[in-house]
Amino acid sequence: MQGIDFEENNEASGLSMKTPEVHVEKSSFTIKLLEKVGVRDKASKNIILIGIAVICLGITIFIYARILNGGSSTQQTPEQIQARIKMMQETISHK
Repeated sequence: MQGIDFEENNEASGLSMKTPEVHVEKSSFTIKLLEKVGVRDKASKNIILIGIAVICLGITIFIYARILNGGSSTQQTPEQIQARIKMMQETISHK
């Protein structure tokens, strides 16, 4: 057949031979710290990190609950609150 031209460029046909890119995973500080301690298994590292996160969440909830409750674990009567205020005022006035 005359007048038909074929492309000989391999890139146009999708057959180019490019080197595959290697994905290098960067480790966080905590992962590196666990490796230094001696934890090598990835699943164990994840479990330890989840445990740390749960502990931090529990501490945060505990602190937040104490702040909302006025720093006391029991309800105070109005007389107790007034006595505390009076004691604080006396402390401030003596300075």
